[in-house]
Amino acid sequence: MKKSVILLVIFAMCTTQQQSNLEIDVKITIDSAGKGTDFNEYIKISEGSSALDAFSKVAEITVTSSTYGDYISAVSDLSEQQTESGFVYWAFYLNNEYAPVGAGSYVLENGDNISLVYEESTFS
Repeated sequence: MKKSVILLVIFAMCTTQQQSNLEIDVKITIDSAGKGTDFNEYIKISEGSSALDAFSKVAEITVTSSTYGDYISAVSDLSEQQTESGFVYWAFYLNNEYAPVGAGSYVLENGDNISLVYEESTFS
């Protein structure tokens, strides 16, 4: 009985370690609107990683905290900024739609397509 309990514990530990080493495929796009370095490739990343983890794996990312939560404010040397007609910022898209959460809050799934797009928001 004691032997079977020990074997069961060892098996459970091995299974848990195996699961944490799983990788998923994610397509990452960084579109700087012609103002910097772009990226458009599939990468492998550990299961359970966030979109922010994935972006940080392929580019230098600056994260800024606000009252609404953390957001990506710069990629490499290209930062958010005020313009005459509005504001240029890094928008996070998930599977070709504007993401409903921040990149740090979204846990990636196999086959996800995530994008950062440098775009302008105009004030009304």
